[in-house]
Amino acid sequence: MTKGYTLLPSESMVFPEETVSTDEFGSGNTLIFLTNQNIVVVKQSMWGKVKDTLVFPIDHVKIFNGQPQAIVTKGRNSSVAKLDVYFTNDQLSVNFQSLATANKFVRMLNRLVTGAEDIIVDGQAASALPKSEQIAAALKDTIDTFKGTFDRAPKAVTERSSRPRNERTTAHCSGCGASLSGLKGRVVTCEYCGTSNQL
Repeated sequence: MTKGYTLLPSESMVFPEETVSTDEFGSGNTLIFLTNQNIVVVKQSMWGKVKDTLVFPIDHVKIFNGQPQAIVTKGRNSSVAKLDVYFTNDQLSVNFQSLATANKFVRMLNRLVTGAEDIIVDGQAASALPKSEQIAAALKDTIDTFKGTFDRAPKAVTERSSRPRNERTTAHCSGCGASLSGLKGRVVTCEYCGTSNQL
């Protein structure tokens, strides 16, 4: 395991350690990795001795409009990307050596927190194509209009078979077996043993 941190029995590595830089410690001496429960930052001396280990629980990440507040901004040097993660009582700022690696880290974090992989770059949610959701909605409306105009057979009313986006679910804690409930895909913390579980 990574020097300076031991995984809990209920914890798994999700994103392997990556060398990052911070304003406080400079470049090359700080490692970051992501588990299913925590973001871990290990600050090392020039000779690799652990100076400090910071643990940020992922269930403390702030969420605004359904988006975890993990924001990637491009640095002055186009290959460097700054990651800011806002927690209920703290903030983490690190610089990744590549924008692609920072985005991959945020996608994994977002998947753990919300079940989705959207990322925020320079304050905007990033998708494969900008405005692709609006274009898809406009195309669907246009096709539905043509369908309604040229379809002469009466349509029967049918129920939608897709499940609601915010579906509530229950599960059992992986640590102690207690009942858990919440929104499907979200990470909840067991009130009895403190284990984080994804519903």
